[in-house]
Amino acid sequence: MQNIKNVIFDLGGVILNLDFKKTFSAFEALSFKDFTPIFNKVYQYEFVSLYETGKISSEEFRKNLREVLEIDVEDQVLDAAWNAMLLDFPLKNIQFLQEIGKRKRIFVLSNTNDIHKTAAEKILEKEHPGITWDKLFEKSYFSHIMQDRKPNISIFKQVLNENGLLASETLFIDDSIQHVEGAQKAGLHALHLKDGMSITELGI
Repeated sequence: MQNIKNVIFDLGGVILNLDFKKTFSAFEALSFKDFTPIFNKVYQYEFVSLYETGKISSEEFRKNLREVLEIDVEDQVLDAAWNAMLLDFPLKNIQFLQEIGKRKRIFVLSNTNDIHKTAAEKILEKEHPGITWDKLFEKSYFSHIMQDRKPNISIFKQVLNENGLLASETLFIDDSIQHVEGAQKAGLHALHLKDGMSITELGI
């Protein structure tokens, strides 16, 4: 870790606690259909990937959800179920980022979407008033804004190139193994944050 000058963090499952089962349960309660095949850490329906890369709008995403789940509910009901997986930003994670940001250049790179990003920002503000992405990170990267997503090598290259980072000096941390492998293919050092692990324990 001595040669690491830059760290790129995933958001959900690394900094923001997640519980996918809460979203699965919320949608299954609405539709009586198994939501797991539609969206999970490894696989997702094409319309979810299109939403994560900004190729369709929130309105189109909700329309697809209603069609797949065969339900007719209001937007706020769909959004609440979709956001149910977003839990909290532990104080120790925020303090860790503030500390490591004094020693290294740090960034966030997240596969996300407009509904989740908006909800996550509200959680962050509620739990840690005055804290924003800009105060935690040198720069924040979100897939739906970049119109690209992990584990594509191109998204890692974009972050490196825009910030003048050397891959050999950069560590990427993610809770999804396929994203870790994508970063490694792009030449970065990469660490898989497995269930039960915390960024505060990594010694970086």
